Amino acid sequence: MNARLFFDAVGGEQTEIMLRSSPPGSTIVSYAKLSEQNISLDPRLLLQENKKVRGFYLGNHTAGKTLLQNLRTVGKVKDLLANHIKINISARFSFEKINEALDYYRRNMSAGKVLLYPGT
Repeated sequence: MNARLFFDAVGGEQTEIMLRSSPPGSTIVSYAKLSEQNISLDPRLLLQENKKVRGFYLGNHTAGKTLLQNLRTVGKVKDLLANHIKINISARFSFEKINEALDYYRRNMSAGKVLLYPGT
């Protein structure tokens, strides 16, 4: 694996799993806490393998910028999403069909995103 930069929205024990699995010199950027668990990790991973864990909060990032700088960033993101980043959606399921959605995902993990929506 040549990747050295990883983004973690889950947190908790998932962060340490990512850190253990990443090559020496890697950086994990934590930007959410979907697991509702605190990050706990072995400091030897940081010290001996030169790995880093950083945090990113959009509010802090935009706070130090002018309105014009933030508008330019929004424009760049819109361009990336519209013209350069392809998100493949392979299936859509209502919340009522969560078990069916999980089965589908397990069988088709590489096919694309599975979206859940409220209602029937």
